[in-house]
Amino acid sequence: MMNRLMGCFLVWALGPIMAFAVDVGPLDADTAALTGGNLVVELDHRDFTETTTNTAQTVQLFEVDATMGVELVAMFLPRAFEETGNAAHNSSSITVGDGSDPDRFLTATELNVNGTEVNLKYGTTTQLVYTSSDTVDLVITPSAADSVDELNKGKIKFYFKLLR
Repeated sequence: MMNRLMGCFLVWALGPIMAFAVDVGPLDADTAALTGGNLVVELDHRDFTETTTNTAQTVQLFEVDATMGVELVAMFLPRAFEETGNAAHNSSSITVGDGSDPDRFLTATELNVNGTEVNLKYGTTTQLVYTSSDTVDLVITPSAADSVDELNKGKIKFYFKLLR
């Protein structure tokens, strides 16, 4: 029920936003004031499903319409990603961008507990007003001998500011 209410609020406040297989929702007033954003996108290890080793996976976070403004305020890593029992799986690097620029909003950032994970990172400060429809995408790249579906722990949050 709460997801439906959040989705209804999101459509009312920001217009229709198509979210994909990740959790997307508006921020409460306190969190919005603290982060400067108005939308949170949350993913965990189950959102990464690519089974081929040494292969990046693109995860579409949400669609944007022409004339919509987007800025990634910050990325927060409450639980670093890992494949428990395999310390050699030591890299899970991400970028956040769109169809024109895969790291427009967040440059390469390590999420893996066996690497040097980054727990908090601000976006690139790019504020973009789209002139045509697109998607905001996350690209995750694993260690060379691993696949991203092997990750069995981890959670990440992105705080975006969307304007219409």
